[in-house]
Amino acid sequence: MLGTQPGSDWERYFLMQHYGIPTRLLDWSEGGLLALHFALISNNGRSDAAVWVLDPFWLNGEVAQRIPGLLPDVVKRLGTLLPEADDPRDRDLLRLYLGEAFPQRRARLPDFPIALQPPHIDRRIAAQLSSFTIHGRDPMGLEHLAESNRRPRLAKITIPRGSIGRMREQLLDAGITEATVYPDLYGLALELTRLNARGPISRFTRARPIRRVPLRRIP
Repeated sequence: MLGTQPGSDWERYFLMQHYGIPTRLLDWSEGGLLALHFALISNNGRSDAAVWVLDPFWLNGEVAQRIPGLLPDVVKRLGTLLPEADDPRDRDLLRLYLGEAFPQRRARLPDFPIALQPPHIDRRIAAQLSSFTIHGRDPMGLEHLAESNRRPRLAKITIPRGSIGRMREQLLDAGITEATVYPDLYGLALELTRLNARGPISRFTRARPIRRVPLRRIP
């Protein structure tokens, strides 16, 4: 169920990602427990799980220096403030990544992704404390940027497979359930299915599961 009707291509693009349509967006969460939920809920216990942590301000500061034509004050601001789709100061930068949601011809995109903050126009986006990275020409741009940096602020937290069942129960005790992550009938149906299932369930019935990880600034 939508909250506010989307009023721009960016808002439509955010909703497309959240409801299973392929985009160049990658979902992140600012909530550590929410990220852990997405990492564990569909894991079958036969392999380790993982949560990835990203400093979005580091990412944007590094990428901004590699985009030709950005003014120095824009580069400086991107290291301390995430761009927003409805902020006129970010319009020129974001137009490089999404000139229009359904382009008629292929656009020349920047190589590396940037992190951005979406408006909470949908209950899912708000409940999941969602943020995004939007990726450009290189689908492995985030990995390639981290590999080329001496001190990348991108970290992997591995969760041993033997701990997954217990941690999943602890998340439920903390109130992190499908119905809180998806505050609609879909989430309730997922939770009822899990309560009556013998093993882990998929987070999506039709769309491919999306890994979600905490997005926060690292001091």
